[in-house]
Amino acid sequence: MQRGETKGGLGARAEVSERTADRVQRGETKGGLGAVAMRGTVTIYGRRGCHLCEVAKQVIEAMLADLPGFEVLEIDITERDALHAAYLERIPVVALNGVELFEHFVDEQRLREALEAAGPA
Repeated sequence: MQRGETKGGLGARAEVSERTADRVQRGETKGGLGAVAMRGTVTIYGRRGCHLCEVAKQVIEAMLADLPGFEVLEIDITERDALHAAYLERIPVVALNGVELFEHFVDEQRLREALEAAGPA
């Protein structure tokens, strides 16, 4: 398997360059002509078969239904040795714009507050 992020669930794989993975780590978002104004990026670090990761994803997706302008990236920690070493005992880890907010569980109230503080849509 290639190093990468996951899309559509922690089991699906998509190839991602080292540069893209590093941009995610730094909390940078996409730009360029025609880019939609984004409020931020919510990153879920996890792995396939992780029940808590799926629960975190469901909580985040439900919250974002009411708060537009956020991109969700799922990073499979098993695809990069450094991520695996850093996150294995902590997953899921949820970050907003590169700042880690939660590990193991998502506090819905704190998540909403953080998302709302990210600025206007």
